[in-house]
Order: sequence, then structure tokens, then C-alpha cells
Amino acid sequence: MQAYAKAVVEAQEAFSNIRTVHMFISVKRYIDRSTRDLEGCHYR
Repeated sequence: MQAYAKAVVEAQEAFSNIRTVHMFISVKRYIDRSTRDLEGCHYR
């Protein structure tokens, strides 16, 4: 049972790392898309 628990923790850490890397790769695309969507808005 301990081996299973350790494997689960390792898998969770791996998926967490994948999400973190994906976030860093995607952040510029998100900013560009948000900027484009807000270009038509004017703050007065």
C-alpha cells in the first residue's frame, strides 16, 4: 500500500509540473488575446 501511495504522490507532482509549464507557455498567448479583446474598450 505504501508503494501505491508513493506512486500517487509522484503522479500528482508530475501533473502539477506539467500544468505549471503549460501556464508559463500559455501566458503570453492569454495576454495577447485579452489585449486584443479589450482594444475596442475605452475608459473615461
